[in-house]
Order: sequence, then structure tokens, then C-alpha cells
Amino acid sequence: MLAHKRYAHGVVRTFVKGCNVDKMAELHAARDAALARMSPVARGREKGRLALEWVWRWGWSSASTTDLAVSKRRGVAKRLADAKLITHHRCSGFREKYYPTRVIVLSTAGVDALKRMTVDFNSAGLRHVTGEYVAWHQLAHDHAVQYWTALKLSQGMIEGYITPREMSTKNEYGRKNPDAVWLLPDGVRVALELELTPKKPRELHDMVTKMTKLLAAGTVQDVVVVTQSPATARKLQALVAPGAVRARWRRDSQRKYVPTGEDDVAPDWLESRITIEVLP
Repeated sequence: MLAHKRYAHGVVRTFVKGCNVDKMAELHAARDAALARMSPVARGREKGRLALEWVWRWGWSSASTTDLAVSKRRGVAKRLADAKLITHHRCSGFREKYYPTRVIVLSTAGVDALKRMTVDFNSAGLRHVTGEYVAWHQLAHDHAVQYWTALKLSQGMIEGYITPREMSTKNEYGRKNPDAVWLLPDGVRVALELELTPKKPRELHDMVTKMTKLLAAGTVQDVVVVTQSPATARKLQALVAPGAVRARWRRDSQRKYVPTGEDDVAPDWLESRITIEVLP
């Protein structure tokens, strides 16, 4: 279970409650100690491998977020760029929070280098993402998901993660995947849902239905919903309260969404399994 304070600013500051905080700290310390025992050359090579793996698994990233995920110091992504293992694509258009200045993807040489460094390379069957295949229309949202995942890795709050690209190769997460899944010790999985834009009632109802199904099936053990809107947070909080009623929806003959007349009711356990956080 998660330890949290509803509507606390700063996403999941106290992230773990019953999923063994001490074990997480031990794992994080062990990784730091293993890196410290390496020679500077070996340590740099390992950080480079981790950075290449990070970009490969997400498909693309930014230099700052990649550095945050794999190192306490900046510069790993720059070294990979200098070695021609990653390429940059400048982002144009409106600037907002989480909108990167430049996107990085692996070059062909970067993919080849990662293959040489990784025993079970691409066991998930992912394709190489180049600049033209980046989802430019949702750049800020997808980069925010990466940033919060990298932040929790760097803080030792999570042990690992599953990206949307990796989830799309499985059937266990349903038709619409979470934005990411965070891995904790003892096999605990936490789904991350990031909502940066206001949602219609139907969209909020569908989101709660999806989260309920994931939790009921045991696919994940908890869900974290992060939003920029206090109003959205309040609406979601009301929808996950024990006994809360939400409508089911369908398209009518004019392709508009309308209530079916049937409702779903939030189970008593739902509220305790969903953490709703508001971005500062």
C-alpha cells in the first residue's frame, strides 16, 4: 500500500508504506556501492549502457531526463551524443512545463552498441524509434511521465518501471495502458496515470473504470493519478469514494457519447488503493 497525503504538493513524496522501505533503501545503496567499486572507465560505460537502455525502452527522451534516470551528475547523454550514439531533434512551437527543448533518440550506432552490451536485448520486440516516429502531438505529457519515473528512480523510491511501449506487447493491461507502471520490491506494481488537461465526465468515468479493472484483476496493486487541476482531483476523489456511482457511456446514432442508463458503483476498497496528487 502507498503512504500518501491526498492533494499533497510534490508527487508521492512518501511513496511506500507496506512495500518494504528498508529493502528499497538496501537495493538502492547496493547499486550505488557496485558503481563505486568500478573503475572510472567501467562506471562510465555502465552509465552509458543504462542511458541507452532508458532511451530505447521509452523510444525517445530528453538529455536532462536521461541523465536524471541514470546518474547523480549530468553529462551522460552529452557523451553519448559526442560518440554519435544518440541524435537530437529540436522541438519547435509553444513551450510549456515538461515540454523539452530537444528530443533524443538512439542512432543506428547506438542501437548496435546497446545490442553488444545487453544479453537479452529487445526481448520485448520493440522497434527502433527515429525522429519521425516520435509522438510530437503529446510531447509534454509523455515527457512528464518519463520525468516523474526518472525522479523516483533517482530518489530510490522505485526499483524499476515498465514503459507504454513494453506494455503494448502484453495483453494484461487491457485496451488502454497506464502511462507507466512503477515496480517496487516484492513484486508490487503501481500504475501511473498523468492528466495534464481537463477531462470530461465520460473520460473521468472511463478512467476510474479502467483503474478498477486493473486493481481487481491484480495486474497492479496500487494506482497513482497525477493532475495539474485541483478540480479534476476533487472530481476523481468523489468518484473513487465507497459507493460512488458513475455512468456507463456509448455512442448514439450521431456518434455522440451518451449515458447508457446503467451505472457502475465504486467498491469499498477502491479509495484506499488510488492516490490522487496535484502538481504544484
